[in-house]
Amino acid sequence: MNKGISIITPTLNSEKTLEKYFEALCKQKYPHHKMEILILDGGSDDKTINIAKKYSKKLPVKIFKSKIKNNQEARRLLGFKKAKFDIVCILDSDNYLVGNDWLQRMEYPFRQQSDLVGSFTLHYNYVSSESLYNRYVALFGVNDTVVSYLKKNDRQKWTVKKWPHTEQVVKKYRDYTLLRFNETNYPTTGGNGFLVRKDLIDTTKYTPEDFFHIDILYDLLAENKDQYAVVDAAVTHATGLTITHLMKK
Repeated sequence: MNKGISIITPTLNSEKTLEKYFEALCKQKYPHHKMEILILDGGSDDKTINIAKKYSKKLPVKIFKSKIKNNQEARRLLGFKKAKFDIVCILDSDNYLVGNDWLQRMEYPFRQQSDLVGSFTLHYNYVSSESLYNRYVALFGVNDTVVSYLKKNDRQKWTVKKWPHTEQVVKKYRDYTLLRFNETNYPTTGGNGFLVRKDLIDTTKYTPEDFFHIDILYDLLAENKDQYAVVDAAVTHATGLTITHLMKK
């Protein structure tokens, strides 16, 4: 399998965030011949497809139209099946990469650790111009207070500068921290700028109806595939532009 990154992004009427999503990707220094951006659309009737086509002139964008409208996880499965590179990045249309070396930094642990399952950022990015809710998510690293109470959040508060659960730390490196999870302490990871080895995901085991990004990773624990890297980096998550937009999601 070719070494590189396949970015899979389900879309459905995503025009409000897609320009920023693509602009952040345009700033990446990662070589274009080693990446692909798979847009998995569920039948948008706004400007989503036109925006994706516009950026296909600047970036290696591939657009796939699916009849599965109301299940973006099912369209993620399509992305895994279409991906041609050995690392898959699960990136939503409301995720904006921070910095021009984000892809290199998130990929780096994979090239150093042969047993690595995935990598994710330590924080969400705080942007003062974002909505109140988005700033809340960024500051606290979670959009579900129950997850935070149970200490199962993968992204940390901005006041937390290193992975707080020392019992999960295998080794600290200069550019990332190597972690090991188990069935009891596994966090709610797998989305919003999460990278995973493609060859670990057996897409034949799942139907579109039962595919879910956290569950497929949790299943790997039973096979002793339990090592992850947390990188001191951030990704912006524009999860709710307004309260109405959030409730619709």
